[in-house]
Amino acid sequence: MIFYEIELLSIPKIIHACSVDTDRYKNHFNHEKDFLEIALLERGNIIFEHFDGRKETTCPGMVLPVFSDMACNTYFFGAEGQRHTTVGVTASYNLRRHNTEDGIDVEYFREKTKNPNTVLVPYHEMLDVIFEDVVNVIRKISSQNLAHDARGKFSALGQWFILAGMMTDFVMKKIDVDPAISPSEHLYISKACRYIDRFYAQKITVSEIAEHLNISEGYLHRMFRQVKNTGVLEYINKRRVSVAIDLINNHHLSLKEAAYNVGISEPAYMSRLFKKVTGVSYLEYFRNKEVP
Repeated sequence: MIFYEIELLSIPKIIHACSVDTDRYKNHFNHEKDFLEIALLERGNIIFEHFDGRKETTCPGMVLPVFSDMACNTYFFGAEGQRHTTVGVTASYNLRRHNTEDGIDVEYFREKTKNPNTVLVPYHEMLDVIFEDVVNVIRKISSQNLAHDARGKFSALGQWFILAGMMTDFVMKKIDVDPAISPSEHLYISKACRYIDRFYAQKITVSEIAEHLNISEGYLHRMFRQVKNTGVLEYINKRRVSVAIDLINNHHLSLKEAAYNVGISEPAYMSRLFKKVTGVSYLEYFRNKEVP
């Protein structure tokens, strides 16, 4: 998981808070100084086209923050339009990007988050069960920020800090090690994920991964559920579909070609897998793009 550590150096000032419902969404960000936006994607898909050539596809249920280090164009694609609820503030802040795959010093963040000036925000992450609660908080900010008196403005700002707390709690729950899960189990899962990342383009099996780790299949399944909250095969399939989307978006491969490159020889099976993972068919997903 990628997340940002924000050290607030001044009190945020709300500059916008609203819900956007449109089929013509486009935006542009170029290292906006002292700008911080937190948006929740409720419907449709938004592409982040970075100036360095990278493209990221986001989907409903994700949090889409924008920080001062970002330089990109964003635009919508899909069949039914898109809707996102967003709040943007200006504030002076220091920013650090973190990736859990690089290793995280949890004790450092436990200490840092004792300081009310420290906020942690996940980057393009599914918020799962807290999604609707976060959307409702931003809607409260929007409503209260429309007030013409100080009480309404202060209430809106108070809700923003509630939002910041929700984001921070979400990240901490993701990175803080469950004491019920031993370090050796986390190590096994880390090794399993690295093995999958290395060999997902081949016909790998759960038994093969378990044999590589010298553990039983049943034990691997239980650990994966406990640590990753998903099954081993589901993780492999999500990885394959994610890579396939990148190959189609950024390398202009057809679905058949992308499938072959992620270890799937049957295009029909890839189509079924694509819909199972993303919730929509391949053609629906790329309806507003030129599909190879």
